[in-house]
Amino acid sequence: MSEYGEEVEEAPIVIKEDPGKKFFIATLNTYSGKALLKELRNDHLVKEEYAAHQFVGTLDKFEEDNSGLKQVPPEGVQRVVQMERTKEFRETILESDVIVYDLLNNKFEEVDYVIKTLKTSNLQQEKTLILLSSVMTWVNTPPKYPKIVEEGEEGEEANEEAEEAEEEPEGDAEPEEDAEKDENGEPIKKPKVLFFKETDYHLRVPLEEYQYLKTLETLAMSSVKTQPKLKVHVLCSGIRYGNGERQFYELFKSAWLQSPSDLPYLSKGDNLIPTIHVIDLARLVRRIVQDKVTKQYIFAMDRTSKPSQIRIIQAISKGMGTGLISRYNSEWTFPFSEKVKEFLRINLKMKTSEVFKDGEPPEDAEDQEEAAKKLKFPWHSEKGVIDNMRLLNNEFNQFRGLNPVKIFVTGPPASGKTHYATFLEGYYNIPRVNVKQLVDKAFEMAKIEEEGETNELVAEIKTKVEELRQAMADQILENRPEGEEEPPEIDKEKLPIRLPDDILYKLLKLALNENACRNRGYILDGYPRTFKDACEVFLKRKQKFDEEGNPIEEDEPELEEGEQKSYDNYEPDKDIFPSSVLVLKGEDDFLITRVKSLTEQVVQNTHYNEQDMLRRLKAYASANKSVIAEPSVHQFFQQYGVNQLHEENCQTEEQKSIAAFKIYIERFEKPVNWTSAYTEKVSMQQYHERILDNREAKIEQELRKQKEAYTKQRLDLIKEQERDLLDTKSQPIRQYLMDNLVPILTDGLIEVCKKTPDDPVDYLAEYLFKRSLDVPYPDPTSY
Repeated sequence: MSEYGEEVEEAPIVIKEDPGKKFFIATLNTYSGKALLKELRNDHLVKEEYAAHQFVGTLDKFEEDNSGLKQVPPEGVQRVVQMERTKEFRETILESDVIVYDLLNNKFEEVDYVIKTLKTSNLQQEKTLILLSSVMTWVNTPPKYPKIVEEGEEGEEANEEAEEAEEEPEGDAEPEEDAEKDENGEPIKKPKVLFFKETDYHLRVPLEEYQYLKTLETLAMSSVKTQPKLKVHVLCSGIRYGNGERQFYELFKSAWLQSPSDLPYLSKGDNLIPTIHVIDLARLVRRIVQDKVTKQYIFAMDRTSKPSQIRIIQAISKGMGTGLISRYNSEWTFPFSEKVKEFLRINLKMKTSEVFKDGEPPEDAEDQEEAAKKLKFPWHSEKGVIDNMRLLNNEFNQFRGLNPVKIFVTGPPASGKTHYATFLEGYYNIPRVNVKQLVDKAFEMAKIEEEGETNELVAEIKTKVEELRQAMADQILENRPEGEEEPPEIDKEKLPIRLPDDILYKLLKLALNENACRNRGYILDGYPRTFKDACEVFLKRKQKFDEEGNPIEEDEPELEEGEQKSYDNYEPDKDIFPSSVLVLKGEDDFLITRVKSLTEQVVQNTHYNEQDMLRRLKAYASANKSVIAEPSVHQFFQQYGVNQLHEENCQTEEQKSIAAFKIYIERFEKPVNWTSAYTEKVSMQQYHERILDNREAKIEQELRKQKEAYTKQRLDLIKEQERDLLDTKSQPIRQYLMDNLVPILTDGLIEVCKKTPDDPVDYLAEYLFKRSLDVPYPDPTSY
């Protein structure tokens, strides 16, 4: 209240936002650079403009995005600078609060220059340097074993190692026959390997080609000793994955294409490979900046339980491919590049850093639950590749622009459905699904229980098939003429039975949700045939949620006798709903004539005979052309907004029909399904890579020429020095010859020329012998 007793409204408390930081991120347009920028941006979260972070950085000249555009700065970047040792670049580094470098994407010389610039400059305010490194700096480090503790000896280190040596979940273990055995055939018990700790970083031994990473790490961490205003964090990241993949790309592509069908792994596959999602790595950088973490060397890896090579490969194959894997004992025959083999050989036992640990909310917090939620680390893929394959599969499709091509082909019998479906299957690299495949699969599933692989659908199919076969066998016995002898035991497995529609619905939905169809798409060949079939296959119940947002599970209501099922509370299942519907047309007379013209070999064991054709044409007409019957399958797709292509005369004008099909299927976009469009893009990418390789080759050639020229110059200089030395050493000998031999020999040659004797050599010898008495003996000390 005021001094006059009046009530005064209290001014609202305004919490002032912290000013934003200036970030320098090297190679902003790369795999890790994009993830860093996305996770560090806060302009969509803050109210005041001054609280938004600012971003500058460099671009990778040879990095391409999905559209093929190069050197495009991502959204949210204020300025791009060139990596040159200029005043502008130096000032940009020194003006930034946080400098982030991915050592795998940047040159040694650049990072070395930046570290030394920060180390030697007179910094007026605190700077943070964050280096994204790799576990490749540890690859050659010997395993860490428990120390042998003498009896009665205790200590903190011994206790810690004892805790680390506890059993871990076994996961997918290799067969016992692979284990080493002693002379008695008993498995050799190997000592337990301990986890490396972050404080063990001085033990790390890299591969030779990654020695430069260790050099930069050490240089950066040591710079804080002479630069008190500088904070350095080295993030030893596991093998990075996610966001369309980079290091795992070949494995994901192979699984996506299911080529080879068995995804390969190296040797026993029990080696441990630390990994981390690139988004979680970026979020770790954000936490370090926000929480002012003091730790210098940090293990940046997810919490995968036993990340062995075989479990990771198995997860990729099961999540995207066929689920099959195969062992390769020889690296020479391994079908992937050296880069893939390089990280598949890693065997490092490392734990996730404590920096990822959730923070404890203060005791005086008003809402403990909300406070705890804010202090939790926002994991994107906490349990790694093994437990998050559906997420990674979706990211791979999204980032790579891989949209499934889902096509349904319908039409009367003999209208060319299978012919065109087979062509489109090959052209778009998608699996073809038809009723025969579903029936064959049902009979295969009916036998699975003998092998111990059973589930609800398998049990249902097995029971139904047995019932149908038994009913048909009973009917055969009942219909035999009276007095006829009882036939021998009937082989029920050979009886031709017709599966009920409800089984086909479930099998078709199962097939369309398999990895191949979910990723690449499918082409449905002639089924579903009716409006009801389409409703059962392509619709699903609308999901209901409770007040807390949790889904409510509802059982299918039971129908009374004669009651028709209602689809009012159903909606399209977008995961399997086709985007293209091809309706092939043809007159009945033409189709019957066409079937009659087929050879006997083609129509053998098929329905392509006049009687069956009339029956099938009638069934098709009643399901799709009747005015009084239920809606047709064409009307089903029309009802849900799918524009259909009705193609006439496709039996006689094949090339025209195929061209029309392609235009229709690609009406929204050309499918990027590792078909011609993607092949063209890959070719362009390879072209740019070749340019880069050629440029590097030219530089290397020029360096080689310079080296050769320098070497030649050195050799010439050495030869000249040798000649001078030889000349100096031979000077006394030359003088000796000039004083004692050359004058007499010259006179002798002149006499030979004057006399021209028959034997000049003998004459010269006699002359020199006569004159030898006239020559005084030389003094050896004079030479």
